[in-house]
This record gives sequence, structure tokens and C-alpha cells, in this order.
Amino acid sequence: EKSLGLSFKQIYGKTAYDLLPEDLANNYNKKDQELYHQKGKQIYEDIFQYADRARRNVVFYKATFDDVDHNVAGLVGIIFDISERKNMENDLRESEKKYREIASNIPGMVYQFRLSQEGDYHFPYMSEGCYTLFNLTKKEILQNPGLLFNMTNQKDTNAKQLSISDCIKFMKRWNSEFQIRTKSGEVKWIRGASSARLLPDESTLWNGVLIDATKEMKAEKALKQSEEKYRTLVDNM
Repeated sequence: EKSLGLSFKQIYGKTAYDLLPEDLANNYNKKDQELYHQKGKQIYEDIFQYADRARRNVVFYKATFDDVDHNVAGLVGIIFDISERKNMENDLRESEKKYREIASNIPGMVYQFRLSQEGDYHFPYMSEGCYTLFNLTKKEILQNPGLLFNMTNQKDTNAKQLSISDCIKFMKRWNSEFQIRTKSGEVKWIRGASSARLLPDESTLWNGVLIDATKEMKAEKALKQSEEKYRTLVDNM
């Protein structure tokens, strides 16, 4: 009554076509006819127009009931307003869309890495930048995360595992630089940074980013070599 702004007497005996716009009444009638033929229960989402003419998202719960001869005598149902939930879902989708757009424009790979107490690990999320960094598709890494660890040499792998263990123990930020060799044979320097948090199941989740630091590392190496060469020349003067 409140939803339609009408009294029980004004509603009783009326059809959806008497109370609501034709487009909505057509939808409801179609679903009702389906339920009459199928019997049982029916749950679906649709639009409902309220007394203020505002249209909101609702969910219909309907069921048939039988007469003494077990024939369908009619329908009973209830309507729940889910417009607030729908608005929250839309806001969440927009937020996720913006996050993906930001992540896709970061020069590197944005990721989530989860490690269980038993030592099992996987990536709940990673951006498309993984291919530029590792020459591996997102699908390949998600299916087999060990592919990334196999790209590092044993020395870097051991150092990385120690740094990860240290971060878990003290729940501090993880920062690391390491070399990889892609499947095409290209050698790259990767710089990583992430923050960790403990989850209710006592697994650890990292939110972080990996970037290609190859040019920077090469520039630092060239600068260091130039400085050493200059010092050698000065020492020999």
C-alpha cells in the first residue's frame, strides 16, 4: 500500500495493468504466465515504480498455490527493494574500473600475492603489465605462479625468500631488486615494493608493484665504472 500510495481497497481486485505503467505490467505478466505453467517458485530481479513515480530495483519472490483439486489457483508473492544494494554494486564496479585503468597505466605490474602457512602461494590479482615485464601472459602466471620464481637465479631466489620471511615475521614493507631471464633470453633488473598484512586464516597478503629497473641499473653501473676509471687516472697522475 505504502509503495503504491494507495489503500487496500484501491488495490484489491486490480491487476498490474490497472496500477502500474504498461511496460512494467507486461514484464510482470510474462513472468506470472511462466510461473502458472511451471508451478513452484520464482525469484527474479526487475524494476518497480513507486508512488512518487521513482523506479527502483526490486527482487520478486513468487510461488503458486493449488486448489483442492491440485490445480493452480493463484500466486502469492513479496517484493524487496534492492536499489541500495544495486547502487553499491554499481559504485563498486566503477571503483574497480578506475582501479584497473590506473593499474594498466602504471609502468610495471600491480599485483596481490598470497602465501599460506603451508607455503602454498598464488596471485589473486595482477595487472596486464606482467607481459611487458616477464614476457608471460596474465593467464600463464595465474595458472602457474612458479614461472616467475623460475626466472631468477638461485642466489637472487634465496635472497628474495629471506627478505619475504623477514617481512612476514615483522609485518614490514618488502623492497627488493633482482635479476630475471625471460623465456626469450632477455636479462632484466626488476625492482619490487609491497606491503603485507595478515589475513584471518593466518595467510599473508601482499599488495605491491614490480617495475623494470634495467635502464636505471645499467646507468648506475656505467656511472660507477666511469667514476672508477676517473679515480684510476687521478691515482696514476
